[in-house]
Amino acid sequence: MLSYMIKSSSYGPFEDHFSREETSEFISERAMTVLSRAAKRNVCKQQLMLMKSSSPWKQMTPRENARSAPERKRFSGKRSLASSAPPMMRQPPQITIEEASVERNEDNDDHIGIEENEISAQDPIYCASAPPTASSLNTTVENVWEARPPMTPRQQTLPQYPNLLTRPKYQPVAKPLHQARPSTTDWDWVRSKLLSRDSVKRPESSMTFDDFLNGLDPDSDEYDTDLEDAYYTEEHEPYDPTGIWHYEKLCKIKGTVPARQVVEKLGNKHIQFRLNHRYIGTKDSEALANGLKNNDFIEDLDLSDNCLSDRGGQHVAKMMRQNRQVYRLDLSSNCLQCDAGRYLAQMLLYNRHLTTLCLKKNKLGDKEALLLAEVLRVNRSLKSLDISHNQLGDNAGEAFSAALMDNKTLRSFNLSWNSLCKRAAAAIARALDINTTLFSLDLSYNGLGDDGAALLGHALRENSTLRFLSLAVNHICGYGAEQLATGVSGGMIMTRKKKKAKMGRTKCGLQYLNLDRNPLGIRGIKLLLQRLSKEKTLKTLSIREVVLNDDLLKQIRTLKTTSSKEITLLHEGQDQVEQTEASLMRGIRVLNTSLESLHVKIIDVVNALDNRGIGANVSDLRNVLAEHTSLTELEIEYAVKSLDINNDDIVQYKDIAIHCRGS
Repeated sequence: MLSYMIKSSSYGPFEDHFSREETSEFISERAMTVLSRAAKRNVCKQQLMLMKSSSPWKQMTPRENARSAPERKRFSGKRSLASSAPPMMRQPPQITIEEASVERNEDNDDHIGIEENEISAQDPIYCASAPPTASSLNTTVENVWEARPPMTPRQQTLPQYPNLLTRPKYQPVAKPLHQARPSTTDWDWVRSKLLSRDSVKRPESSMTFDDFLNGLDPDSDEYDTDLEDAYYTEEHEPYDPTGIWHYEKLCKIKGTVPARQVVEKLGNKHIQFRLNHRYIGTKDSEALANGLKNNDFIEDLDLSDNCLSDRGGQHVAKMMRQNRQVYRLDLSSNCLQCDAGRYLAQMLLYNRHLTTLCLKKNKLGDKEALLLAEVLRVNRSLKSLDISHNQLGDNAGEAFSAALMDNKTLRSFNLSWNSLCKRAAAAIARALDINTTLFSLDLSYNGLGDDGAALLGHALRENSTLRFLSLAVNHICGYGAEQLATGVSGGMIMTRKKKKAKMGRTKCGLQYLNLDRNPLGIRGIKLLLQRLSKEKTLKTLSIREVVLNDDLLKQIRTLKTTSSKEITLLHEGQDQVEQTEASLMRGIRVLNTSLESLHVKIIDVVNALDNRGIGANVSDLRNVLAEHTSLTELEIEYAVKSLDINNDDIVQYKDIAIHCRGS
């Protein structure tokens, strides 16, 4: 252990008004290391000041003077920094070693030591970074200069300033550690260490000596390390199965006000979420999608009639790509166009839980239909697709027909209220020859015509799975009606060339046929009535708003009274009460047939759903039937609609009880 007792003297910034202060204290080797770092910064600072004030290039050779021209231009016209330096830097502090003691370790005596004759308690040592004054320069320092090696001729031309920049470099020969001895007169190793490092001007700091030894507080301004990132932690997201926290957070980020109705519906923890008849903008739809993505309860999502744009549909589609809860999605009556169709197609490609998708009353065209058709070829979860009331043409019909040839899961398909014509009908007919999983097909309010109806009639002969077919308002005349009747029940038909052709036994399994508002003609209607009386599977024929003469009306009444099976005929000439009763009886009959496996009837289901005594809600009844019966979405919609006599979305128990008649 080597320790020094030093006596330091320093001047304050006002040497004329304050006396000289003297301090004495013991400093260890560790403290000397710390002081050497502080001394290095002060030495570098003084070197820069002396270099600027002394202008050494005035005594250089012409070549060296020309090399220093940029530096001379840089410092020309500036005030000398040495004249403005504080007094404490003009006269450097004096350090005098008063006592020195050595504590030797007997076990390791060959290591660093010190001899008593090498250190004198009265020899003053001056800081080598500042020029000595006349009063402080003595023989001891001169002896130090004489001990240095001789300078080269080039070095002799330089001004002999006692600073580290102009002194010749001297690197002592490295010695083994056990032979090294500290010297009080040889400071070249200190100068070589200091000159080997860049003189970087460090920012002023309020760090003290104790702070350096003990370390700084991480919260202080002086604490600046690369480890500060370890103290940074992201905001913890609370567990919120309702998604309210995520919805409000994104509303705050987007600068929108959270809707009270949305917050209430998310917090109800119901399986149904219905938000209708509101305007949902782009920012609102993104926040809503963020809340729905983190909701663990919603299974039936209805966002119809909200003016959703393509960006809004994009946010909903991205949410549904990772959603595992929602099985029914309703985006009808919005403003979805080309971009939304692309994102919805991508959603169907990744989602494996969605079973019902409703896209009616939008602005989807043939390009979007092509994208959806490509996805339907590989999708194995979607069971019902409603794309009615759009802008689909024959190209879309062909695309969907090609998809139906490969799809094995779609059971209900609604293409009504579009612009499908003969070419689309031919493609759909080819698909019905191959497809064996489609149960319901709605092609009403298109332009298939007689030729399209004839093609579909031929396809029905080989299809035994289709149960529901709607061809209302398709300009079907007598020829088309005959072809449909023959396809349903077989028998003799009349060709275009007025020749009879015998058709074999049909495999058609059609149960419901809707031909409302078509100019079927007298011959076509008679043939349909004959097939209806003979065919066992066909139970419901709707020819409302079709002109009938007295003979046809008489034939219809005779068929109702003499038929051995329960049939439902909805035709022109019935009053409102008769049509309502016939429609209600048809719905009760269909639903009771589908509930036979559960040993219940539709009247029991309505009674169970009527909790408040005002009737069963249509949406609740639809969900129960979709979950517990094998009926398709189109069959359930027509059956439940027939039970809603007042068109107020309420099914009355008393209406069913009166007309049930033991069914």
